[in-house]
Amino acid sequence: MEAEIKFKFVLLGSSPVGKSSLLYRFHDNRFKEDLNPTIGVEFLMKSLELNKKAIQLQIWDPTGQQQFMTLIKSYLAGAHGCLIVYDVTNKQSFKEISIWLEQTKTYTNADIPIILVGTKSDLDGARKVTTKEGQKMAKTLGTLFIETSAKDGSNVQQVFLNLVEEALTRHEKQKKQEETKNQ
Repeated sequence: MEAEIKFKFVLLGSSPVGKSSLLYRFHDNRFKEDLNPTIGVEFLMKSLELNKKAIQLQIWDPTGQQQFMTLIKSYLAGAHGCLIVYDVTNKQSFKEISIWLEQTKTYTNADIPIILVGTKSDLDGARKVTTKEGQKMAKTLGTLFIETSAKDGSNVQQVFLNLVEEALTRHEKQKKQEETKNQ
């Protein structure tokens, strides 16, 4: 089945918050223990069906290293959704959320869905950022929020499906507005 709709999603966050692990768990439902930091960008595609629509996802995972920040603009071009990712065991990655949100707001359509994602929720004993802090940050930023674990798979499928649903809702709304405008 050919995709009716194509969405480009971008995962943003400091290095190493677990963006690639999140992506691989979603893409092939496996956890890689020995991932090296992303240099440049990783790119994967996944097809799925939602609401009887064939959807193709292009998921971009750019490096979170500061020296490559100038490239983020090109990765965000044409994005339909974004996951801003932090590590619940790394307070600094949580503090840097605003940097990634600013990049998203600057280089994308202001109406794309953004989800704040806390990773490594399975490491509860090492947690430095509480769920409540994540929820409060998401509310302040006006984004959705979810905590995930690529290691045990919790909420990984859900976070991507939430992003697809949000992007699909906005896509259909825009399509209706264009049809009304053209009548």
